[in-house]
Formats: sequence, C-alpha cells, structure tokens
Amino acid sequence: MSVPENILIFRPGQLGDSIVALPALWAVREAYPEAKITWLHDKQTDKTLLSPKDLLNGNNELIQSYIEYPFYPSSISNVFARLNLFNTLRALKFDTLCYLPPSSRSIKHRQRDIKFFAATGIKHVLGASLGTQDYTNWREADIFLKSIDSNQTPFKGQNRGKMALPTSSLKCETPIVEKNTLAVFIGSNFKDKEFPLHRWAPLLNDLLSQHNLSPLFLGDEGHASDADIIIGELHQGQNACGEYSIAQTISALTSCSYCIAVDSGGTHLASLAQCPTLVLSHGLSEPGRWDPYGNGHKVLRAKIPGLTSSIPDEKILAEFQQMLNS
Repeated sequence: MSVPENILIFRPGQLGDSIVALPALWAVREAYPEAKITWLHDKQTDKTLLSPKDLLNGNNELIQSYIEYPFYPSSISNVFARLNLFNTLRALKFDTLCYLPPSSRSIKHRQRDIKFFAATGIKHVLGASLGTQDYTNWREADIFLKSIDSNQTPFKGQNRGKMALPTSSLKCETPIVEKNTLAVFIGSNFKDKEFPLHRWAPLLNDLLSQHNLSPLFLGDEGHASDADIIIGELHQGQNACGEYSIAQTISALTSCSYCIAVDSGGTHLASLAQCPTLVLSHGLSEPGRWDPYGNGHKVLRAKIPGLTSSIPDEKILAEFQQMLNS
C-alpha cells in the first residue's frame, strides 16, 4: 500500500458517534501527517442534529473538509442522494477509505458499503473487517482502533487512543462556572433514553445537599423548559441548555466537579473534558459499548432494558458516592 494522500473517513451518526471516532482519527492523522482527510457523514433531513463539522468547529489540523449526504424518510429520495454521492466521491479521487461504521453493522451491509466505495475508485480500505475478535465489553472507540490496525499501517504512535479535539476547535468565550458545580444532562434525542422528569428534582436535591454541589444544566434548547421546571423545584441552579456552543460546553465541563447524565452526546462531551460522570443508561446497547472514554466514570444500566426509569434513586445515590470515593 502506497502512502495515502487523499483519505476519506466514513463515520455516520450524531454527536456521540462522532466523538467516539476521535481516537481512530488521531491515529490516522499521526500515521499520515501530510494526507488530506475528509469526513463523510450523514444528515438526517427530518431532524436537527449536530454534525462532525459542528463538533470540530470547521476545518483544522485533524480534518480538512467534510461531505454530508442527506438521509431522507423516502427511499426513492435516498436512491438519488446515493447517486449524487457516488458522482461526488468519484470526482474527488480519494485513494484510501477509513471505514468506521457502527460496530453493530452486519457483514452484509459492510460488504455492500465497501463495494460502493470501491466503485468510486478508492483502492485501499482501513477497517473493512472486524475480524474474529471477541468485542464483548469493548468500547466503540477501541473497536475502531482495532479495526484499522494491520501489519501495513503504523498506528502505534503516541496519539493512539487520544480522546481530544484539536486546539483550534476549542476556541471560545469561556463560561464562568462556580466551584463545586454538578453538570446535569437531562435530555437525549431519543425519548426512551430519558429519565422521568418528575424524579430529577428529588434525586438532585439529595445529591446536592449531601455533597454541597450546585447544578448546571447543559444540553440543547429543546430541554431548556424541563430544566426550568427542575430548577424551580430545587430553588437553585443555572440553565445553560441551548446557550453554549460545543466548545463552551466542554469548557464548562472542564470546570465542573462532576457530571450526571442520561446516555447521550453529553456523556461523551464530559469524557472530552475529563469530567467524572455518572451515566444513567437505558441498557439496550452492549455492556461497555457506549461508556464514556477514560477513567473515573460510572455507568448504571437500567434493570429493565429500555426503561431508564427502572434505575432506583438509592442505587444512583450509592453509585455517585462510589464515584466520589474512587
């Protein structure tokens, strides 16, 4: 395999999906420092979701350009979108594909994807197969690193496993965060991941009083009204839902003492900020697969898969105490 000069990263998904791909992207960048790298990702036309370009705040030393392909509710529209994508990729003459689909993607769909990219003229593929490795309890980020490894690729540098954004992506007006602040992410783009609204205030009241903490609510503007309700019941707290950019959210999390969150992109933003996080997981994914990267985090899985409400308050309080003690 010749040294890649024009690399296409295929990584679809939302905010958390983009964040867990970062260690693999840093490994590719370190191995091929002179290559141009382009990120190909999907755009859900019926939803407003954060893209990799939003996460990385545009072009930087890690990613030089982006291509988004629309995903429509209509299958006919998707056929035309795929044809347009095919023509775009063929015209840009990529020599190497770094293939990072969800680890749950079937062999059949992987083979279909690889044939599509090969037809555009791409000759070399990193991550074409997951092999025969048992990935039980593996994080998605580590699966990606394993998938792109081969005897022909030098992915053993100091940036292997690096969970960080480029410095240029973090430039922002720094939010003021008080000492002893608990970051709180109450929302998700998927309702089945959310914790019951009526239980947040009593739960947080116990956490805050026991540990002398003050809450800072983070997330998108769609959860601001729910945060206001909780703050009203607590008689304390700051509502920053929809107020901060991604860079500002990470900056705020860096200053927070701890974080509690439902399983969402917020948990992975906290991992970027190295903020110890207690995750309330819906329990539908493979154990460990979507745990926040790094040390110091705790994950509580729902007793009844799909029902975050099945996690008892006393278990949450006990796990939070263990996180403080670890």
